[in-house]
Amino acid sequence: MKRTFLFLALATFGTALPAVAGPVHVKLTGVGGASQGGVYVAPYDLSINGGKSIEVICDDFDHEVTFGETWTATIQNLNSALKDGLTGTRFGDKDAQEYEEAAWLYTQFMSDPSQAGNINFALWALFTPSAKTSSGYTTGAANWYTDAIDWYDAGAKGVDFADFEVITPTNLRSDNSPQEYLYYCPPPSTPTPEPSSLLLLGTGLLGLGAFARRCLGLGSSSVS
Repeated sequence: MKRTFLFLALATFGTALPAVAGPVHVKLTGVGGASQGGVYVAPYDLSINGGKSIEVICDDFDHEVTFGETWTATIQNLNSALKDGLTGTRFGDKDAQEYEEAAWLYTQFMSDPSQAGNINFALWALFTPSAKTSSGYTTGAANWYTDAIDWYDAGAKGVDFADFEVITPTNLRSDNSPQEYLYYCPPPSTPTPEPSSLLLLGTGLLGLGAFARRCLGLGSSSVS
């Protein structure tokens, strides 16, 4: 979002997106409030099909979205998109490495939101070299940019790309196309019972079994 609007919206990471096969309706409902170099940076708040706002990060420096704007978009899981050649994404297969580096930068942003401006500009620079000419591309942004490349060269470890979604406008080839966004939403995990919980469950089942035997007259002292 390159036009500066001062809005603060409350949203959270990780809310599951609607499971739909076709395009969805997207609306920019707010921005995090911080700007760098005259440009608002992550997080951005989007509503999908009129649902609760989610927090996302933008990977597309050359396009603009205004507050309250709506558009249609497709949602792809990043891991699946990487396997399929990133068809239908803004930057396509030629930038597969950059999408992986962008996912890593996203995790760094979640760990340290105070670096939102530098991290977002580093992410923009991965895909759009012209972002480096902006006043928002500081020494800090350059350092994050280098860190992302170093992370990839070291084996790109520690990031599950299946935890990310790519929200791409359907009219991505038009001059007035909205921006593309990345969203972090790991699938819910099934909690593993702790040993104490398992012991308590086992004790309860044994007690229930003994009670049932007494009620049914199956004790060892039955009369012959």
